[in-house]
Order: sequence, then C-alpha cells, then structure tokens
Amino acid sequence: MSSMKSPVPSRFFGARGSLAAAWEAQCWSEHPLGPPAQWPPILTSLLRSMNRSRGPMFVCWGEQAHLLYNEHYATVLADKHPAAFGRPLREVWSEIGTQLDAMLARVFAGEGLYGENVPFRLHRDGRDEPAYFTFTWNPVLDEDDQVLGFSCPSFETTSAVQAEQARAAEANRLMLLFQQAPGFVAVLEGPEHVFRHANQAYLDFVGRSHIVGKPVREVAPEAIAQGYGQVLDDVLRTGVPFVGHSAPVRLRRDEHGETEELSVNFIFQPIRGDDGRIDGILIQGYDVTAEVHGQSALRESEAKFRAIADAIPQMVWTTRSDGWVEYFNRQWYAFTGACEGDSEGHGWQQVLHSQDLARTIDAWRHSLATGTPYEIEYRLRNRHGEYRWMLGRALPVRDDAGAIVRWMGTCTEIEDQVRSRESLREDDRRKDEFLAMLAHELRNPLAPITSAVAMLRRAAGDAQRVRSLTDIVERQASHMRGLVDDLLDVSRVTRGVVTLRQEEVDLREVLAEALEQARPLVDGRGHTVAKAFEADPLPAFADRKRLVQVFANLINNAARYTPAGGRIRIAAKARPGDTVIVVEDNGQGMRPELIERVFELFVQGERRADRREGGLGIGLALVRSMVELHGGRVAADSAGPGQGSRFEVVLPALVSPAPLADTPETAGPAASPAGARVLIVDDNEDAATVLGLLLEDLGHEVMVEHTAGRGLATARTFLPQVCLLDIGLPDADGRELGARLRGLPGMERVILAAVSGYGQPKDVAATAAAGMVHFVKPLDPEVLARWLDEVAPAS
Repeated sequence: MSSMKSPVPSRFFGARGSLAAAWEAQCWSEHPLGPPAQWPPILTSLLRSMNRSRGPMFVCWGEQAHLLYNEHYATVLADKHPAAFGRPLREVWSEIGTQLDAMLARVFAGEGLYGENVPFRLHRDGRDEPAYFTFTWNPVLDEDDQVLGFSCPSFETTSAVQAEQARAAEANRLMLLFQQAPGFVAVLEGPEHVFRHANQAYLDFVGRSHIVGKPVREVAPEAIAQGYGQVLDDVLRTGVPFVGHSAPVRLRRDEHGETEELSVNFIFQPIRGDDGRIDGILIQGYDVTAEVHGQSALRESEAKFRAIADAIPQMVWTTRSDGWVEYFNRQWYAFTGACEGDSEGHGWQQVLHSQDLARTIDAWRHSLATGTPYEIEYRLRNRHGEYRWMLGRALPVRDDAGAIVRWMGTCTEIEDQVRSRESLREDDRRKDEFLAMLAHELRNPLAPITSAVAMLRRAAGDAQRVRSLTDIVERQASHMRGLVDDLLDVSRVTRGVVTLRQEEVDLREVLAEALEQARPLVDGRGHTVAKAFEADPLPAFADRKRLVQVFANLINNAARYTPAGGRIRIAAKARPGDTVIVVEDNGQGMRPELIERVFELFVQGERRADRREGGLGIGLALVRSMVELHGGRVAADSAGPGQGSRFEVVLPALVSPAPLADTPETAGPAASPAGARVLIVDDNEDAATVLGLLLEDLGHEVMVEHTAGRGLATARTFLPQVCLLDIGLPDADGRELGARLRGLPGMERVILAAVSGYGQPKDVAATAAAGMVHFVKPLDPEVLARWLDEVAPAS
C-alpha cells in the first residue's frame, strides 16, 4: 500500500485551522477507516454537519470508534489534541475506560444515549480533574440496521455544575449556621407574619415545636397583646429595623404553666425581595433574662461595695480583666486632686512619677498576662504636687470556671516606711564604712607598736634607741586611746549621759589650747594659721575640756582636708548675747549634698586611697552634740569643691551659774606616802605583767595573779594595801572578788580599784557602789602613778 497521503474531498469536509492540519497530517491510506474519498456518503454528510456546528461535536466511526471532531471539541480535548484525531475513543480517554466501555457497548447495540451533567475524572493538561458533560450519542445505522458509528454533540458543564455545587454547599452551610446560631432566629413572611423558618433556639424560646406555617398571633399571642404585633407591622410598612435592648416580654412557654417575665435583646430586620419590596422580617436575638437579673444584683452589690470602699482610708480601685480601670474610691480623688472619672482607663498614669512609670506598667502587664498577684512600690503625685511613696497591690477575681473577670486593688501610702527603710540602709552603709575605717585606724598604730616592741628586744644597752622606740609606742598608744575615747564620747552623747563640768572660761585661751593640740597635724602639712581674736576676753560658761575638743576637731578637720601649704583662719568675735567662732580654710571644700549631712555620724568627705586624712567620721558629730549641749549651734558652708570650707560656732554669752556640786570621776581613800604593797589580778597575762613591771619601777612591791582564786590565796600571805582588779575574771566578778578580799583578816581597809575596758556611767556607778575606784583601760601610767602616790599608806 502506498504511503502517500490520500486527498481529502471538499477540503477536509469544511474543517478549519488546526483541524484542517490534523486532517492533512493523517496518512489515510494506511488508516483503518481508509481514504476519505471512499467513505460512505452518510459519514461525509455527518462530518460536514459537525464542522458547521457551533458547539463541541465529534463522530466515532468503525468498530474501534475512531474519533473525528470539530474545532470546538478540540478545546475539550485540551493537550490531547491533535494527537487524539483519528484514534479510537477508548485510547483517547483511557482514564475513563470503564465508563466508556459500558457506554460503547450500549450505543453499538443500537441504543441512543443521553447524559446530563455526567461526571468524569479526566486527565488533561497534565493533571487529573473532575469534569461534567451533557451529551447525546446518536447511533448511525446501515440498511441492515448495523451500527456503523455514532455522532455526539457534547457540552462540558463543569463550571456550571461546580457553581451549583458551591451554591448548594453554601446554602447548606447557611442553613446549618441558621440552626446552630447561639441566638434565636426566625423568618416571617407577609402581612400576617407567618413563620417560614425558625431555628431550635427560637423554638426553645417560645416553647413550641411546630410553628412553621403559623402566624405570630397564633404562636405568641401574649407578645401581640404587648404591642409587638404593631411593631412588626411598622417594620414591614416602613422598612426601618427595630432594635430592643433588655426588652421585657411576657410569654407562656408551657401551655399548662404561668406566663413568664423575660428580657430579650433582639432586632426585627426587614427582608426585601428581588423586586426591592419588603416581603418579610428576620427576627434575631438573645434571651438575656439571667443577665438582666444578674446585672440588677450586681448593681446592688456594687453600690454596697462602693459604700464600703469610700468608707475605708485606703485608696481602692477595680479594673476589667484586661486592666482597664473602671473605678477609684473617693480617697483616690481626695489624694490626687483629680476630677472624678479622669483617672479611669489609663488616666491614672498621669499622676505616676515618670521614673516609676515604665516599671509599673511592666509589672501590671505581667500580672495581667500571668494572673499572678500585683505588688509594686511607686510614687504618686498628690493634690499639692508632691510625690509620695505608695504600695500598690491587686488580686484577680475569678469566675466559677477560673477565668479572671476583674482585678481589685489598693494603694497604701508608705512614705514614712520608705524613708525609714532608706535611712536604715544609709545607716547600715555608714556602719559598714565606719567598721572598715575603725579596723584601719586601729591597725595603723598597732604596726609601729609591734615593730617597736620587736626592736626593743634587740636594743638592749642603746638608751637613745630605747627612748625613741618607747616614744613611738607611747604616741601610737595615745592615738589608739584617743580613738577609743571618741567612740565612748559618741556612745555617751547618743545616750544623753554626758555631764558638762562648766566653769567660766576665756574662749581665746580655749582656742589657743585647741590649736596647740592640732599643731602636729597643722605643722606636719605646712599650713599657715591666721588668728583674729578680739583684744578683750571672750568669757563663756562652759566645759573647758569639751570646748577644746570641739575646736581641736574643727582645726584638725581644716588641716586634714586642705592640701599641704594651705591657709587656716580662726576668728572669734563677741556679739550681744553670744560669741561667734569661725574656723575656715582654703582646702578641698564640700559638695552641697555633703554640707547637709556633714554633722551626721560617720559621714566624711572624700578620702584619699592612702587614707592619710584619717578619722572615723565621728568628729563633727561630736562637735555638733557638744556645742548643742552648751546651748549653742554650729553650721558648715562651702562654695563648692576646691573652694574651701567654713565652720561657724555660736555660743551663748556668759551667764553667772549656780554653784556646782563636786562630781569627781573617781574617789579613793586619803592620801598616803608611796611604796605600797600592790596586788594585781587580771586574766590578761601580758597586760598584768607589764602593769606590774611599771609599778615596780615606781617603787611599789607587786604581786601578780590571773584568777580570783589565786588572788585570794596570795592576798592571805601578801596582805596587799592596794588591789587592782580586772572586772571580767574567768572565775569571779572583780567586784565580788573585792568584797571577799575585804573580808580577809587584816584587809578590812584595803584600797580597791577596778580596771575595766567598760567605762559607761552605769559601769562606774556599779564599781562605786562596791566601794571601789574605777579605771578604764588602757591605764595612763602617769595618772595611775599620781593616784598611788595619793592613796598609798606609809610603808
């Protein structure tokens, strides 16, 4: 058979475009249908009609149902065209082979087929997709009623079917929503307001099961009697919706029950038809009877709460669950001066200190997010513009399910507590600084003392070296004694037990003595001192020792905080009724915040790293206390850092005092010549030994013991004339030991002295009550020597 293409009559039976090319591309001489010129007239007639058709159409011919189609059906084939042209229908649509087999069997049996929106699962353009077709398969018969093939107008209805499916699904969804709506919903039609739809919630609300098709007057006659029928008529007539809020309605929901008083939120919404006319009404609403009753009870409860909240002294507030403030009691507005209502919402933030705002809001948000109790301290501005510290607290209020429904909080003023707490913190800080300084100041003299003692051991025979080292020890011991005396003075002042020994003094002499005491530090730093005293005496009635202490402190302070080579000026001037003494320098000066606190205990100016300026920060506190005890006052001033400092003391003018009683610190027996037998009892072996050696050097006969028992035993044979007893012995109190010593034969008139590290007035009083003299450690050797010279009996 020739492979040459056979000519197609009448130019492809009217085929155009890509179909004409498909016809021309076929090798019809080898095709099962044969050359088109040999095709029967009925087939060629069908093909001409097909190509003239304005809709998709195909013809299947022969036992294999070879597919011939027009250009409109080529669109249906999509990417199967043009390869599908002339192939068996079963091969072209192999993915629906099972469906096609049944249809082909029927049509080749001579049965015509009609299908409307028949579903198929086709593979086109590289993907499987659902498709729907409406078609007619018309069998073509020969003279013997044998089926030669069939023609098929075929219209794809996929878009229309899917649109209808979507519409039906949406309608079903809407009906489901209608039925499941949380509120009641119903649809009325016509002037009689006949029910066409009603969800289950509406049926439950009216207490009826079958209302569709019935008018409102039959379903709920009670509502009609209350005027709701007229409302429905007005909505249908005017097209204006009607809204009810907590509207009362009476319904008999049980035909055998009583009429119920209900409250509802609802809307009557007009429904317009396609022609724009109102032909129905949508009813939608909620039964809010429980809420209305609850709100009524809540209003009553809130009224009681507000009455209570306004009666308590604290500021009280409440918020919604989201933190929006709904209420402040009267105390809030009385404190802040805000207009009532201005602080609600977030308005309360306007009276919060700007430095506290961010952290307060953060803490509040954290509590809102976590449900944890809220507690914070912040500052609020009061009606006078002053900020006061507050303690803010709030707790969540939860419903039965545990959900937070609101917060209740209070604001409590804690200004005094905060100030006290800050003062305690400052005191604690200053205490720590003081202890550190005290340790430093006490260690400083210990180092040269320790070194001097070690050198003394090696300095035997070198009298000059011994004197030099003993001078060092004496100076450092004196310095340590001064530190301890200052501490004791502070203790006495703070407890109010300082007794002044006042006499008439000339303040010029007091200032001269104070300057002499401060000379070592003044000269050591190369300062010059200018004095401006009046020529006439400056009389005052004062404790000379205490005033010398006051002014020596001020001069030492000036020397300490003035760079080397500085100037110090001391001036004194009488005024009517008082005397003014000024100590000023050109030293480092003071910051304003230091000036305000310079007379407080343990407060100091800036110190160098080597702490060469020394001191414990108690000198100026003692100055103020001593001056005030004299009825005077003291003030500090400075132009700032580097501008020097000025201290001014004002003392009252001399007023003749009443005669003072003699109040000596110690009292002992009558004086006797030196050279006594002395018993020392002290558990500090080194201190007792050194004291014994000192007294022996002074010409006394000395015995040393370290316990009360040993002291009694020695006294029986030694018969001391003077006993120096430590108070804190390990086996007895020193005063108790003194009483037992006086009970020994021949020692009834022994002179007893207590030697103690405690020097408070109560300690001295307890010792005096025991008939003993009181000495405070460390003992001044010269004082002890003079006392022994006065009290020792003749040897």
